[in-house]
Amino acid sequence: MISSVQSGLIDQIHKEAVDVVARYKTCEIDLIDVLQKIDRHRVYHALMYRSLFHYATTGLGLSEEVAYAFINIARKAKEVPELKDEIRKGTISVNKARRIVSVINSQNQAHWLNLAKNCSKQKLEREIAIASPLQAVADRLAYVHPDSEIHEKTKILKLNNVVRVQLQAGISEGLMLDIRRVQDIVSQKLRRPATLEDVLKALTESFLRKDDPIRMAERHQIRRKAPAIRGKVAPGGPRAPGGASTSSANQDPAGPSALAAAQGPSAQASTTPTGTSPVHARPTSVASPRPALTATLKHQVIHKYQGQCAFQNPDGSRCGEKRFLEIHHIKPVSAGGKNEVQNLKLLCSGHHKMQHH
Repeated sequence: MISSVQSGLIDQIHKEAVDVVARYKTCEIDLIDVLQKIDRHRVYHALMYRSLFHYATTGLGLSEEVAYAFINIARKAKEVPELKDEIRKGTISVNKARRIVSVINSQNQAHWLNLAKNCSKQKLEREIAIASPLQAVADRLAYVHPDSEIHEKTKILKLNNVVRVQLQAGISEGLMLDIRRVQDIVSQKLRRPATLEDVLKALTESFLRKDDPIRMAERHQIRRKAPAIRGKVAPGGPRAPGGASTSSANQDPAGPSALAAAQGPSAQASTTPTGTSPVHARPTSVASPRPALTATLKHQVIHKYQGQCAFQNPDGSRCGEKRFLEIHHIKPVSAGGKNEVQNLKLLCSGHHKMQHH
């Protein structure tokens, strides 16, 4: 039997809990609003952060998971304002909203908003997996306890006639760190965050290209059918000592086009006449062309900064970004800056944009 004193205390605590939850939900929508303002006015660039995510995690102290979820919702809400309205009204939780941002757009918003409002989390995840099979496969690389290590496990998923395979395996820490480095390199080449599937594809293609006996035999047949192309002079180009044209004397012996073909379509798209460095330079204006950076110079800059953004954060630390790197002229070419190592700096795309902004 609850006494009147205990009953009064329970009612008071319940009221306090309701008030706290109401403030918590208000804070969620307030955070979405302020992230949209920060993104719109590029506040993070003014405060020397390379991206909104970097600002949210480092400047605001949010966890990576929370920052990622709220930034995705804030940006999707610009395309689908109704998403934020439903969160504000309390009909959709932030947890469900972050799940549907990968599939919702202005054309199908009614369908996904209705599902998020009326379906359980489990059913919603199933519908998302059917609409986007990539969402149905876990993509993570993390430490595990030895007792929990999975030595080999494969699971076949077939959703909406699309077959996906989920592969799990235990690997050493050294291999995990190497895979993360490859993930950085593949992300740099693709100009987007690379998934583990992208990494496996790149590694597999590279190995098969170099060590598959069938492909090696095919290349041998091609060389036999098209011999002595090395000695040919490029149209209009004088012959340098040794038989090579002067226009290609300093390039890779196999030629940039051959290397790009071996590296795949994404490498061909980013290949320049001066080499195939994965670091990108900003495109120059057609009206005012400037000398392109040579492959040798790009490699020197990459080596100087060890493939990491050289920007110094407000707290004195160095930017840790190793993806989406670009070469920045400390003194602009338009102001007389030269293409030399002393005048070049390696920056991530975010800090490069910030410097020019």
